Amino acid sequence: MGTFNVERFRGTIGVDVGTMGSLKTKELIDDLRTVGGRFSPKTAAMAFGSSKHKVKREGDGGVIASRHNGGTLTYPALRVLEPEEIPRAVMGRELAEGKKIDVVGVDDGHLFGPGLVQVALDIAKAGKAVRIAMLDRDYRRRPFAGYELFEALPRELVRVNHHEANCLVVPPGEDEICGKPAQYTARLLEGGGGRVKVYVDYLDKQVGGLNFAPFYDETERSDETPGLYYVAACGDCHQVECEERTMAMLREIEENPGIPVALLKRRQVFPAAGEALDFLVNEGWVVRHQEGEELSCSDRLQRAI
Repeated sequence: MGTFNVERFRGTIGVDVGTMGSLKTKELIDDLRTVGGRFSPKTAAMAFGSSKHKVKREGDGGVIASRHNGGTLTYPALRVLEPEEIPRAVMGRELAEGKKIDVVGVDDGHLFGPGLVQVALDIAKAGKAVRIAMLDRDYRRRPFAGYELFEALPRELVRVNHHEANCLVVPPGEDEICGKPAQYTARLLEGGGGRVKVYVDYLDKQVGGLNFAPFYDETERSDETPGLYYVAACGDCHQVECEERTMAMLREIEENPGIPVALLKRRQVFPAAGEALDFLVNEGWVVRHQEGEELSCSDRLQRAI
């Protein structure tokens, strides 16, 4: 493990991106652990995680965690809901302890939304080094808005480091994982007679009886969510159930503005049609009219797809 050069990276943002299991959080924690050590004793770091995805608890405080091969690497962290809380918390820590924070680390940066980008820029402008670990895409293969914005910023200000993992899906009829380079993060759920098997690296074991999550799935993830797994997957192994049917429903609404809900469900017949429609509405792609009985596409649709 090298030493993070605080002075070299002051005023800049380093973003580690990749799929689940690509060790991006480990890189973040390794860097944070060297701050304030024997090579830079006068510097200090502060880390943050999103309370949308509960940060692991350790004693009375929170931690960000990198779990791999059955082991866990942690670093003390504060949970916040909105990115705007981060600079306020840093200032509060500096005032309380009388010591300047030189490095600000953020894990699960994708959960903070695009607002994290401006917050990170403001923190860097104040002369601090910013380190962020985040997924580049969601399980539907869609890029996170924050990742795209970071990629668009000048390289002298933002360094985007891409991390790669191997596909952890076990192909049908095989005993070992696929192992190809993974471009995506797959979301898998237990139950329903699932036939998919994957290797879960943080458990260091294979888990079977799974299904790839459907496109409309909105299960909230937390450290306590049972039967929900995320693993790296290659383009050949990665799947999103009911994607075609959900998008067919969306096209039906786009081509028939004001279509009644009852008519749509008669045309788009599949077991989870109601859940798929709720997802399209919650995403802001579809708007309900006439007390929810008629549907049309929103102005956000073209930007979303």
